Amino acid sequence: MDARPVTNAPTIPKDTPKKKFRILMLHGYTQSGQLFALKTAALYKAFAKAFKPLGLEVVLIYPTGPISIDPSLEQYAWYRKNDHTGEYEGLDKGMDHIAEVFREARRETREEEGNEDGGVDCVLGFSQGASMAAMLAAALESGRKPPAAAEPKHQGWLDNVREANGHRPLKLAVLYGGFVAAPPELEWLYNPEIVTPTFHVIGSLDTIVVEEISRKLAAKCKDAQTMMHPGGHYVPVGKWFMPVLQFILTVGSPKATL
Repeated sequence: MDARPVTNAPTIPKDTPKKKFRILMLHGYTQSGQLFALKTAALYKAFAKAFKPLGLEVVLIYPTGPISIDPSLEQYAWYRKNDHTGEYEGLDKGMDHIAEVFREARRETREEEGNEDGGVDCVLGFSQGASMAAMLAAALESGRKPPAAAEPKHQGWLDNVREANGHRPLKLAVLYGGFVAAPPELEWLYNPEIVTPTFHVIGSLDTIVVEEISRKLAAKCKDAQTMMHPGGHYVPVGKWFMPVLQFILTVGSPKATL
């Protein structure tokens, strides 16, 4: 597996720095960054068209989860649930992998834009990637910490992702078919509630992550926005993407409107 995340940003001359808006795209269980990029290719055109008038270049970053499910089929995950204990095995590896993506984004921002405070602006996740995105958004909020009993397992990756992202919170998170992490030891990521702005997209015909489950995640987020689409467990495009795009533009760039 190529560990480098897939991006779809065009190459521009180094003597013409342009401000970029970076979105971390997290795939679902048994997918890969490359597959998720193919499935969401239509989103890039919509993003590019909307951000161009603002003088921004959108960059979608598609890392692949570090947990191998079936290498021969290019199936990966951000963590695996232990069916006997309920624990999320490899969550630390998933978070540490994302931390490296953060560091690379910050390096590129410094070198290409001369911006010491930039990097990944927001996260968009699907299914397991949405659960990961919600946990990530929570983890990057200042003041949140695991209880003493959970520190040995979670403090290391928590410090790593915060340092990697320059101790900055994410501007927003978009969650498709998301859910609350099951292990009780991760309750600290949802209590107190997540304050990072979130937009939850729920499929009315989704039988993998049903509406009730996604709404439980939305209930853990302050002022969460939700949208139902008349489909199943996938990322809808076309007119069903426009409310998501409006949310990203409004929260990520207050002067922008469609």
